[in-house]
Amino acid sequence: LKNKFGITLVSDDVGFSGFRTLDISHLALILQNSDTLLSLDSVELVPSFTSLLRFRLGLKEFSLQNGVLNLSCHDSVCNFSSLLKSKTKTEDKETETNFAKALAQFYSRTFDAVPQNAAVGRFTIQFRNDTAYETISLLDYTHSDEKINGDLFDSAKKSRWKIEGTVIKSERQFDIKIYPLQHGKTLPFLKTLLHLSLGFDTVRVSVGSNSYAGNTFAFDGEFKASGLSVFHKRISD
Repeated sequence: LKNKFGITLVSDDVGFSGFRTLDISHLALILQNSDTLLSLDSVELVPSFTSLLRFRLGLKEFSLQNGVLNLSCHDSVCNFSSLLKSKTKTEDKETETNFAKALAQFYSRTFDAVPQNAAVGRFTIQFRNDTAYETISLLDYTHSDEKINGDLFDSAKKSRWKIEGTVIKSERQFDIKIYPLQHGKTLPFLKTLLHLSLGFDTVRVSVGSNSYAGNTFAFDGEFKASGLSVFHKRISD
């Protein structure tokens, strides 16, 4: 991490409880300027041995208590920029990209990384730039028996959002619904980053059957939104 991204990983204590649970206390990612990018008070991981046998990284269980991600941009320089690009230079090569294969691999690996069971107790994302400061907190999140349930709090607008649905890891399928608990609320960060206001009563996204064969990635899904409102000054003008 330090050589590639200029980030140092530190932790107070790492050890096993029982035969399979990895416990990590006070984990942090420190930037070159000594600012903390990410801090996690307590993390418990149970690896998926089925995934390891297939030479893939996967989690059976994941638990997190009290985490903070600090994102900042000043004078067009962001503290997370190093994560978006590698310092290793590679020669330019003219290659044909198989976008269907790349998307299928990304979709599959994302589900491999999703733990079968998860619990999060307060994870906060803080973003600040030259003119604004916003935070959003995942107050509570559980994923058990293919069901997910989460509670988000936007401190700037004093609004709460619910996340509900199902995630079937073995079939790589999901059906997720997001909605605010108060009417007329807009999503956080969008106005600060893109000068865009986006609100809705309910959004539901689902993907059912999916497959990759013959350089074709096919899937069946739905996207539904009720009470959708979008505002951008340039569009309105």
